Amino acid sequence: MFCFHCEQTAKGKGCDRAGVCGKTPESAALQDILIYSLIGLSQAALLAEKSGTRDESIGPFICKALFSTLTNVNFDPDRLSENIRNAAEKKKNLLDKIKSAGAAFNLSGPLGFELASSIKGLEEQGEKVTPKTFPAASED
Repeated sequence: MFCFHCEQTAKGKGCDRAGVCGKTPESAALQDILIYSLIGLSQAALLAEKSGTRDESIGPFICKALFSTLTNVNFDPDRLSENIRNAAEKKKNLLDKIKSAGAAFNLSGPLGFELASSIKGLEEQGEKVTPKTFPAASED
């Protein structure tokens, strides 16, 4: 487990076992895959904007879904999974609109990420995209 979703992170550097807030490693992994999914959705929203299409529901959804990663807001695996699945569905719908508009794009990284079918699979994917796995250019 690695988690630094909140201001309560151990020593300001992140929790590496059950969080100070009571979050489980499973919830932390689901929150990580949710954030990764939202990055992909955001990339799709930017591409949609450039192609002249848009979906006004994307911004509010991203805000709501990100809020679910804050301290003591929602550690329920089913609810986190629902947000993850909704992000993937919204991304797919946007990508379909972009294709229909004739715009080209590269499905790599978060934009092309395919979700696992089970909560356990999502947890495993979350462990692979935890922020600790990203190369850091600086401490910030």
